[in-house]
Amino acid sequence: MGFLVIIISFVSLSCSFTRISKINNVLPSRYRSPLTFSNYNSPNNNFPNNDVYEVNLMFDNRSKLVYSPSQDMYITSNSPSDASSSSSNSNSYLKSLFLPEGVTPDYYRFIKWRIVQRYISSILHVIGTRSLLLGLTNSAPVLAASGSTTKGLSVAAAVNWILKDVLGKLVRMFWAGKMGRKFDSDAKRWRFRGTIMYGLGNGLEIVCWLNPALFLFWATAANCLKQMSMLTSSSTRNAIYNSFMGGGRENIGDITAKGEAQIAVVDLVGILSGVLVMKIVKTDIKLVMLTYVTLQLMEIFCTYHEIRSVVFKLLNFERLWVIVDNIVGVENMLEQPQPQPQSTQQSQSSDLYWDGEVEIPNPYQTSLTEKVFMPPTHFCRRAIAFGSLGRAKLSPAELSSLLEIFSDDRYLLVVGEDVKNKHHNQRIKRAKKSFERLSSSSSEEYDDDDDDDCEYDSDNDLNLKSDLVASAQEDCHIVLHTTATNLDIVKATIALACLRRELGWGCVSGYDDDCVIALSRRSEDSYEQILEAKKEADELFPIVLAKLKDSGWSINRFMFGRVSMRANWNLANANFENNNNS
Repeated sequence: MGFLVIIISFVSLSCSFTRISKINNVLPSRYRSPLTFSNYNSPNNNFPNNDVYEVNLMFDNRSKLVYSPSQDMYITSNSPSDASSSSSNSNSYLKSLFLPEGVTPDYYRFIKWRIVQRYISSILHVIGTRSLLLGLTNSAPVLAASGSTTKGLSVAAAVNWILKDVLGKLVRMFWAGKMGRKFDSDAKRWRFRGTIMYGLGNGLEIVCWLNPALFLFWATAANCLKQMSMLTSSSTRNAIYNSFMGGGRENIGDITAKGEAQIAVVDLVGILSGVLVMKIVKTDIKLVMLTYVTLQLMEIFCTYHEIRSVVFKLLNFERLWVIVDNIVGVENMLEQPQPQPQSTQQSQSSDLYWDGEVEIPNPYQTSLTEKVFMPPTHFCRRAIAFGSLGRAKLSPAELSSLLEIFSDDRYLLVVGEDVKNKHHNQRIKRAKKSFERLSSSSSEEYDDDDDDDCEYDSDNDLNLKSDLVASAQEDCHIVLHTTATNLDIVKATIALACLRRELGWGCVSGYDDDCVIALSRRSEDSYEQILEAKKEADELFPIVLAKLKDSGWSINRFMFGRVSMRANWNLANANFENNNNS
């Protein structure tokens, strides 16, 4: 019986996916590419020069206009081709009910997986709701054993049901206040996490059936997870829908409305399928659990591909750092050759970053490697890159020098150990101790044994070096001015990457004297590196912006989120050229 349920689920899933996969093949041309009136005036249409056609952009059809002398006006002709065109109006009308106009190609990849995911989610919702009701029913004997009357049982059951909803709404309110600002800048990751939370909520509803004595606890936990999931899903929806607007159209309302229409139909079919599945599994808990686990894994799989198909053209900090790191080379320093002497490097600095040397992946290429579930890498986190003036030790003389260096910018680069992050200091200590222990053990083996018998763990040595380099690179951060714009953030990120690369060179050889100096640097010890990073950022900034635009990225809008901790200083010499670009 369990295998029968799985087969039915897979058949329903396959049928749904097959039907949806045919949508893009029958789509009119206006759905596959941005439509302009010039398409109808192109030589490929082979219109006679004297013919005039009435074009319906909504249904993507045309009718020939002929002049009627009796009516002194143009009317549509009744040719056989027009009749065949009219017969397809019904199909075009149905498509117009469920498919928005002027969307990007990745929208159709998105809805293929979304419809299948929503279909499975509706079946799981039926399973969870039925389990919740069975759990409420089974909790009645527990209440009766405590001496409750028949009327008291009804009241207690109603109170439990209401309490779970009330507590769920309260959790939703606190979740909105705590996490609301993180959804816009990380929509993909939170959308996927929301699906997992909803799936866990369905699982806890089944637990209510298995453990009715704690119905209120399990039902409240399940409802809290579902409320958090629904808030996360609704909060990230607009960010995802905005990525589908193509051809410069502002049709977010159309995309949202058609999305709701699709959901309504798929939910109805999914609920009916869920009722059928429940009639098959009945109250066999093993079959219910097997069906839940199978469908839940399928839903997570579909959600992953659904979110993976979304292509953002707006940069958040994680995407920006990946692009800048590919240009500057921060996180792969151990694979790079040692830098040349300073005089030679300065003489070649004008030849290092010409226009042709900077390669930036386009939004689609970036979406293929973008993380959906796992957290971003260490340096991709905005909290590591930005901070306040009080994050590191800084004297008035150091601050005055930094203000002079960045007199024409709305940001500062501060070098120094993060005095507010104790975890960072513990990681440095562990790396130093491990490297000293590894170095001492390696030297003893070399003295006692022959060269052929000496064993050395090069992989462990490389990992320890990477930790030391990362620790040295982490000892710097950006301080934004209160008037800093998004373009200032882009420029500051480039400068930070250049500075991190310079600071990391001191530890590429392991924990030696140069590494000790690199790990104990502060701003007054790093003026030369800061100046070089600023100079390189000034040179790279216009090139990177031009390359971003050529690659399809937006340079007018970003998804950085709000950097709340900033500073205010005199900008008498600042260049306000980009003041309106935020």
